[in-house]
Amino acid sequence: VILFGIDKNLVNTVRIEKVAEKETKEFSTLNLENISAQLDAVGISNYLSDKPTHYLCNEAYWYLLRKFNGKVVLIHIPSIKNINESFIESLKQVFK
Repeated sequence: VILFGIDKNLVNTVRIEKVAEKETKEFSTLNLENISAQLDAVGISNYLSDKPTHYLCNEAYWYLLRKFNGKVVLIHIPSIKNINESFIESLKQVFK
């Protein structure tokens, strides 16, 4: 499962979340480094984060990680005002 969230503070970069935290910490078991490399290959700046935000996205991510045994990733993308059409097309190349 690929879950996308919006972070209004991001500009032309994405943040790949490794972990969600609620009653417990739940970690993605997907190969996040591979996702990062695919984003790099199409020119999208990105980084892996192990610091949950504790907002709505974290809540959804936590439940999905538990439901799908870690086979989930949450990727925060910039709000529409901080990206352009080229950025969106590059994202589509990775996640088609």
